[in-house]
Amino acid sequence: MRNYIKSEFYRLFHSKMIYLFTFVLSLSGLLINILLCMMGSDSHFQYNTLSFSLSNLVANPMLFLFMAMLFTMLCYEGEQKLGTLKNPLAYGISFMKIFFGKTIVVTTGATLSMLTVLSVYIGSALVLLKHSGPVSLMDIIIEVPAVFLLAIAAILSTIFFSSFFDKTSIVFICLLLFWGLIPSFLLNIGLGFRWKVLIEFANWLPQNFFSTEAIVNSQNSQTLWGTGAGFTKCVIAGIFWSVCFILLAFSYLRKKDIG
Repeated sequence: MRNYIKSEFYRLFHSKMIYLFTFVLSLSGLLINILLCMMGSDSHFQYNTLSFSLSNLVANPMLFLFMAMLFTMLCYEGEQKLGTLKNPLAYGISFMKIFFGKTIVVTTGATLSMLTVLSVYIGSALVLLKHSGPVSLMDIIIEVPAVFLLAIAAILSTIFFSSFFDKTSIVFICLLLFWGLIPSFLLNIGLGFRWKVLIEFANWLPQNFFSTEAIVNSQNSQTLWGTGAGFTKCVIAGIFWSVCFILLAFSYLRKKDIG
């Protein structure tokens, strides 16, 4: 198990795609802030502020989850087709140990990538843009730990779905359905038929509670994680969905080990 994790870390940090992913996101963030700064020379342009730049992330916390999914897919794209799983399996490493090994490696790599991208994005915003507006630096600083466990749940879900399907496109569709479309569908059904149980369940899906329990715009910055109860809800939801995917993986992959 330890040797497998070491080999996966070696493979991860020698993957050009991961560095390209981090570079592209960092460069994109830098260019956005440069563009906002340049457009600020126009007296009618009011969006060259730190608040507006940071609101792109503060108002869209699901971006952290989707970037975690994309990072994971880039790490293990086409793994089953290439047959790279045969090597650890040949050395007696079970599917479940491989699952946890991947989770540890991807979470570490994704965290380092996220910190790099955020450092460039926030750093350039602090230097180039006016420090005004409702969204503050503290909003995004608290956002990171608030969504961190949910991002891990997103990584777990990606690895889990990847164990089912060979094609990345199918994995992407499953993730889009589970994290994006189904939550909105369940909430609308619950509201339409006034099913309180379904509404309560739907309100524990990140896509729903991030959009319904927070207000972030040019006038207000009322984040969910800005209160103790809201921050706790984010953490509990992250733990809950992480445990769910671990249990699903255990149930499915144990059968593969036995088979």
